[in-house]
Amino acid sequence: MLKKNTILNTSFDQYVIVDKIGEGGNGAVFKVKNDDGGLFAAKVVCKNDLSKEKIKRFKNEIGFCQKYDNNHIIKVFDNGYFQADGKEYIFYIMPLYTCSLRSKMKDALSIEKSINYFLCVCEGLKFAHSHSCVHRDIKPENILIGTNNDDCVIADFGIAHFIDCDQITTVETKETSRLANFTYHAPEQSNASGSATPMTDIFALGLIFNEMITGVVPAGDNYKKISNVDANYAFLDSIVSKMICQNPQNRYQSIDQLLLDYTARKRQAANEKTISSLREPLLRGEIHDDITDNPPKPVEIKYENGLTVKLSNYVNAKWIEFYNNALSSYTTIPYCYKSFRFNFDMAIYRGNISSLSKVNIQKLISEFQTAVTKANRDYASWLVVITQRQQQQEIENRQAEIARLEKENDLNDFLKGLI
Repeated sequence: MLKKNTILNTSFDQYVIVDKIGEGGNGAVFKVKNDDGGLFAAKVVCKNDLSKEKIKRFKNEIGFCQKYDNNHIIKVFDNGYFQADGKEYIFYIMPLYTCSLRSKMKDALSIEKSINYFLCVCEGLKFAHSHSCVHRDIKPENILIGTNNDDCVIADFGIAHFIDCDQITTVETKETSRLANFTYHAPEQSNASGSATPMTDIFALGLIFNEMITGVVPAGDNYKKISNVDANYAFLDSIVSKMICQNPQNRYQSIDQLLLDYTARKRQAANEKTISSLREPLLRGEIHDDITDNPPKPVEIKYENGLTVKLSNYVNAKWIEFYNNALSSYTTIPYCYKSFRFNFDMAIYRGNISSLSKVNIQKLISEFQTAVTKANRDYASWLVVITQRQQQQEIENRQAEIARLEKENDLNDFLKGLI
């Protein structure tokens, strides 16, 4: 058992154990600090406790994670060897992640966050598979969460299967070796001679994906589905179902296929939701606005350096247009109702009111009131016509959009059948 302050030396740096983070079947992970005060994690294994096979696997794990760089695969910075208490230890240094997906899953993960982690793992596996590396031990404990809680990396490639060019040491798997955890292992992993393929990792990720959202690891066909949690994400159930098929040949054959299907099904589900919304009938309530709710009318007339009339409501440009055309056949100039200009809720007479007789002023105000009344009526009629026209255009737009989305969904269904 390594103690706090144990020093781990490499060729170019020195690390001091600060605390123990976790422990597995093949070793332990410690928080360590280098000479510059930087915090890292060290995975340490005791050579005395490992078979030659496991030592070779540890060597291959270090080699792969040092050789390749990907945002969603753990990076190995350094490695070394030391002796303590009469035992030999080997270790490697990696970034410090204090949280795993397992610890995140203890709290309720939102579906959006679960999908984000799922896609991050997909990208990591896609990279590993493209370099002919099958992880074979995908589980929540081996998915580490970044400090911003948005990114995650795949860790612990200790039992990964590598092709010869990335395999520093050839590893012969014994028939008695158990290479994967039981909860997330694919059916073909029950047989030690079973082949390791990308479909093996896809199976495990399918189980984890369902568990992240529902809290249940699928077993058989009767398990809690994502649609039971949120019907808006029902399209994910078919993806999980294909990922966890018992026969590897019935699963997605690559992460690329999986991501293509995810994108297509997500888009199709969004289209179906939009189509359903577009088919909802338009609400045809009363047609009105501020002016029809409170038709303008004169409430105060006064003379202060000119004649002004205060209205009960503001008017807009369209209403003013109807006002100016309200009594177009009248020819009562110079005391014509058109001599008023409007500013919000004020009507201001632009003529010389002092030159008019009281009789003509009375005619002017009468015309003004008549024009206001007719403008209110014409404005209300116009509003009905324009609203009905807009509603009809909205119906036509909806019908066109429904047709487009249905055609897109039909094409996606056809393309999915080609995978």
